Amino acid sequence: MANTKQASGLATVQNLYLMQMELIGFLQGGIRSEGQAKEAKQCLRQFAVLLDEADPRYMGGEDVVATLLGIQEEMSARLKVRAARSRAAKQAAAKRTEKIKK
Repeated sequence: MANTKQASGLATVQNLYLMQMELIGFLQGGIRSEGQAKEAKQCLRQFAVLLDEADPRYMGGEDVVATLLGIQEEMSARLKVRAARSRAAKQAAAKRTEKIKK
């Protein structure tokens, strides 16, 4: 039973690290399209779930957990900024369209 739990804990951490690499890719490369934004949001949600499930003992210490939380916060902040810009752009486009119709 202990080996199964340990294997499950290690698999969770491994998946977490894979998701971390995806998020870092989004952070470094930027999010250029709505499709990428949607993919990044989904990745961030999965990352958050894995981070909650992961056992810090299998991760290498509390500093690793702090780093992962920092990545999560940074990605979340970037997505919020992008969403706000997108909303503002859509509102501006709607106003322009409205003026043209008049």
